[in-house]
Amino acid sequence: MLKKLALSEQDLKKIINRCLKKRIKFMSSPFDFESIKFLKKLNIRIIKIPSGEITNIPYLRKIGSLNRKIILSTGMSNMREIRSAISILEQSGTRKKNISILHCSTEYPASINNLNLFSIKYMKDFLKMNIGYSDHSEGYEASLIAISLGATILEKHFTLNKNLKGPDHKASLSPKELTKYVQKIRLFERSLGKYHKKPYKQEIIISKIVRKKILAKENIFKNQKFTTINLTTKRSNKGLDASLWDQLIGKKAKKNFKKDQAITI
Repeated sequence: MLKKLALSEQDLKKIINRCLKKRIKFMSSPFDFESIKFLKKLNIRIIKIPSGEITNIPYLRKIGSLNRKIILSTGMSNMREIRSAISILEQSGTRKKNISILHCSTEYPASINNLNLFSIKYMKDFLKMNIGYSDHSEGYEASLIAISLGATILEKHFTLNKNLKGPDHKASLSPKELTKYVQKIRLFERSLGKYHKKPYKQEIIISKIVRKKILAKENIFKNQKFTTINLTTKRSNKGLDASLWDQLIGKKAKKNFKKDQAITI
């Protein structure tokens, strides 16, 4: 089956040229030394290490020596194995900042119960590296959750026909589904915003309407002290913000205020 599906070197060169025309970054996952040598000859700048090779020490050393950007998939592995692979890649000549890690659940398709997406945040916090997600689940939801947990790279399989022979097709997206997937990702990215908390422009406008102001609960006369008895808070487009309540209590009124009149100082 593998021999039948394998791409020739000429096929790969055609794909690379097509990617260049479409301004798509080409990358590949070599599974043997001959393939690594071929990708080096083609000057491929990004190499993905598949999950099955994460404990293959001579393989890792060869990849690490190329001084390329590396995406390391971590299906079936634990943190000890992941840290060891990173260390080997670094010792072989690849800088840590050029290594990205993909969380992965190695099933086709991956069961929703086995995705363990919190691993993304765990690895991001623990490794202090760029973390992504290799999504073998059906649908789009897992990838959206992954983004919210800090994933900055997403891998998703796609196929021209889900009924083709082979292990991956059933868990892959059709071209139309892939388009929808990317659209959902871009929309979700916009909804995440930035890493801070502050009101946006429209909220500031609305806050002037919905936030409470300090008003007179009853008639208040000049030089009379403001108290919790003669003041209240209500929606109003005038007056002091309710957050100034404690600063106002005990102070003397500088003029007369009628009931429900906004307080000013």
